[in-house]
Amino acid sequence: MSRKVGYSPNGTQLQLRDDSAAKHHKFILDPDKFVRPTEPVVTTGAAALRCFLGVPRESDATNSPGDTLTDPQPPVSCCRKD
Repeated sequence: MSRKVGYSPNGTQLQLRDDSAAKHHKFILDPDKFVRPTEPVVTTGAAALRCFLGVPRESDATNSPGDTLTDPQPPVSCCRKD
């Protein structure tokens, strides 16, 4: 979360943390203030993470418009046991 991509302060709230009050800073991201990166977002290790989490491959799932997932690693055999 960063102000560089358009987040702005949206108040504070006291919350209990480790038996004492802590100030929680809240932020909001308005769609019209969202700053998209100029370069494509690239992921690595997604195949192994999908396997670990039991999530289907991206070809089996529907991505949001504009999402591009690239994973140069070959598919891994799933080591997860049910």
